[in-house]
Amino acid sequence: MRGARWNTFVRAEQTTWDKAVADAATPEQLTLLTSEIKAAKQSVEAPLFRAGAAAVGIKGTAALSWAFEGQTPRDANDLAATAAGVWAVQDTVLCFYKTGETKSTWCKKDVGEFVAIVGGRCYGSRVKKALVSYKLVSWDALTGEDERTHYEEVDYRYNLYIVRRRSTAYLVRMTGSKQDAFKILEDGSLRLLEGISLEPRRFVLGERGWMVWLGGAKGEAKGEAKGEAKGEATGSWTIRMRGRMPSFAREVPESIDTRLGLLVTRWKGRRSLWHVRRAAPPVLLWEGYASLQLDLWDGTWLRIQYAAVPAVWHNVANPARIPYPDLPTYFRGRESSSRRIPYFTVSGVPRPTHLLVIGYGAYGSPTSMNTAHFTPLLARGWALAIGMWRGGGDHTPEWEDAGRLGGREDVLKDAEDVVRSAAAALGLGASTTWLYGRSAGGLWVGGLAAKYPGGELARGVYMEVPYLDVLRTTTNRSLPLTEIETDEFGLPEQRISDFAGMLRWSPMEMLSSAGKGTPGVAQIVRTGLNDNQVLAYESAKWVVRSRTRSRTRPIFLAIQGDQGHFVHGDLGASQEAEDLALILKISSIDIR
Repeated sequence: MRGARWNTFVRAEQTTWDKAVADAATPEQLTLLTSEIKAAKQSVEAPLFRAGAAAVGIKGTAALSWAFEGQTPRDANDLAATAAGVWAVQDTVLCFYKTGETKSTWCKKDVGEFVAIVGGRCYGSRVKKALVSYKLVSWDALTGEDERTHYEEVDYRYNLYIVRRRSTAYLVRMTGSKQDAFKILEDGSLRLLEGISLEPRRFVLGERGWMVWLGGAKGEAKGEAKGEAKGEATGSWTIRMRGRMPSFAREVPESIDTRLGLLVTRWKGRRSLWHVRRAAPPVLLWEGYASLQLDLWDGTWLRIQYAAVPAVWHNVANPARIPYPDLPTYFRGRESSSRRIPYFTVSGVPRPTHLLVIGYGAYGSPTSMNTAHFTPLLARGWALAIGMWRGGGDHTPEWEDAGRLGGREDVLKDAEDVVRSAAAALGLGASTTWLYGRSAGGLWVGGLAAKYPGGELARGVYMEVPYLDVLRTTTNRSLPLTEIETDEFGLPEQRISDFAGMLRWSPMEMLSSAGKGTPGVAQIVRTGLNDNQVLAYESAKWVVRSRTRSRTRPIFLAIQGDQGHFVHGDLGASQEAEDLALILKISSIDIR
């Protein structure tokens, strides 16, 4: 991404983008779309958790906002707090702010995204290549002095994470489906929770206890001969905490608050909240298609996020009375037609005119329920379908593992089945269907665009910082994430099966093998030159290969010079408004 040819390409693409946006919407219309997105995000992200003297809001799966009273909120990847102040990490910089002060007391660079306070010391991780956490370190919490190293990882495949549960903290080392965990003790030493294991497993960590799932060497997805993904749970759970648990035969533990006795479980996209007690059976307090965020700091708040509505905040000091939000009239949980993949649809009208299918399906990450980004589409008669296929963290651990490595082919099949099922359920077709994916979500979106380049499945695709060129990324060890993602995507330079598999499911390879671009699929692709997770050349290369002289649908690339993998705030809302304006224009929908 250097030299005159590259710079000329970037300028030309951004000029084309700016002209397309100007043709799609007036400045007043862009202002309208931006205000709708900002209002929706404000209602979803409003701070309510309390961390010391700060108010904390949830901005996404890897983003928070926080502020002392009367101050402007700041963004953070993670934060810890006491009465003394807030320790916050943002973009590999860790800073300490004394309570009520606007300027930091001390800061440290090259620090990972998680932080914890134990025994008067601030714990963080040192990073290399900006993204790989390899060393657990600590400083005096108030002064930032006296840096100490507590653990250094020597296996290049493992990445380190700090998990904070109120006043307790853990160090987790993880690669793909394999995890090991250590408790960080008051004196700075580490206590291994279980011996090192070569088998897949998951830890659910609480302040006063923990549980671990131990499964087989491979995730199991039965019924494939019939094209059906059942996702049975075949592993076993070991519990190291007090309290009687629900049966895990149809519930998978996701998070727990041992102080309040609250347990969140999941099953095919549905979340359940349980009150766990020592001397009596657990009580089911709530269930639904939503994400649940337990309080990670010192309070008693629970956050429930459905799609298309503001988040519900509830004080669980009285856990028996948890409210349900006012859901949109047309909110349906479903399973896809042949493969039985869970998804749900939401719309503000009984008969939507267009459909946007949203999904992720990677790294075992739960599907986001924050749809504030797409509020302008819902307001103009669209429906959203949110898919929870294999590879994502919405069902069993086996479900997650079945979407890794060669299972990426099944992720494509799962996603396609959801697209077809959702469109049929809403009475819509390919000409009124769009697909959306962000980052690793670009794998399924790009894959389906390459598989159906004539628009047979969807009229258009919308991708942000998409991961598309897997084969070249996984064979380039100089990139930040390559080595720690070998258990997620494979080692194609060492295993012929991984190499052959990527030729079948990597979007860039699927597109290259066809050699004819995607003439019938409109594309809105956005990336940033400073993105160190998915480099901008992937989007650029994809767009160039997608374009053909005979194309009937436009393909636009927004390539921003000063942006990374995430963009928040007013700038993020204004860019999302541009993207949606183009989608509405291509779909012949009036913005007014």
